[in-house]
Amino acid sequence: MRPLVDASDVGEYAAGRILASYDDVEKFVAPCTDLRRDSALDVGCGAGLETFALGSHFERVVGVDPDAKAIAAAQRLAGRAGTDRVDFRPTTIEAFETRDKYSFVLCNVMSHNLPSRRVLLARLRRLARPGAWLAYAEQTEGYPLLEIANALQARNARALEERIRQVFNGFLCRSGFRFFVAGTSSPALALSGFEVAKASRRWWRSFPYLERVWARVALDEGSRTQPYLHGDPDYVAPPPDFEEARACFRGLGGRGAGLVVSELRARAAAAQNRFAPFLLVAAMASFVPGSTEPRRSLGRKVVGKALPRRVDRLDWHALDDLHNDLVELLERRPPSRARPSPTSRALGRPY
Repeated sequence: MRPLVDASDVGEYAAGRILASYDDVEKFVAPCTDLRRDSALDVGCGAGLETFALGSHFERVVGVDPDAKAIAAAQRLAGRAGTDRVDFRPTTIEAFETRDKYSFVLCNVMSHNLPSRRVLLARLRRLARPGAWLAYAEQTEGYPLLEIANALQARNARALEERIRQVFNGFLCRSGFRFFVAGTSSPALALSGFEVAKASRRWWRSFPYLERVWARVALDEGSRTQPYLHGDPDYVAPPPDFEEARACFRGLGGRGAGLVVSELRARAAAAQNRFAPFLLVAAMASFVPGSTEPRRSLGRKVVGKALPRRVDRLDWHALDDLHNDLVELLERRPPSRARPSPTSRALGRPY
């Protein structure tokens, strides 16, 4: 049932993802024991990035994504393939209406761009039948650091702005484009009615940048009593070192321009908190206008397209220096994967 994928239909990135997914999806499905192969739901499917490959494992697959253009492209590919195993719906997962329950749910790296991870997981639980499996992946703290390195190398000002914003959103608990701390998805899944069976991580230097979790729908509906803590509806109990770093970012108040770069550098070098390198990202924000602000409204996006953006003329030399400091700081730290990082000294008085 492999569709004939042409990059002119879906773009080079999506075409490559669809073709590679036939090997990748096997890795999502393999850990799921006693898996029923009748139905699957692909949340955030794009142009069918994994949906068509799921159709090789399940009798019926539904892909959901709010991008109407991507869904239209997926529907064209399904028509060319002559398959009725896959069905695509142009909607958000929150607005997706169905009476069906699914035996397998795939949610592959899209929670970072939604209003609430908690709401997402609760919705996935309601769409899964008892005993169903969820394969879930999300961006964690190393992802923006990895992409900041890529943006600097490519001299991509827009990507750099978005990834610095992702860091500030993560620490300031803003909804939408953010990151989540590795290890926090499992307790969040447990509170949402899942039993975690397996978790794995991918690493950039000493930071996990991607976490995958396989979980099964719990049969005991009465076991979810612990509330979400720390004033953030997306976290159950964040680690103390993250709470220390969060307090520092709150002290910054989301400000970028005017921060004392030398002071941020000194504080990052002296602190033993494992999130201290992110203070150097805060220093980068001083050179990237708008990167500390929440996602712009539609009106501001329209204005931004009509007017020249100062963000396209950055001091790349200063940004490279800060990134070199960040890499050097990471190289001096003990690897996180070998042992949990100590929560020793706090980052100090917030600005």
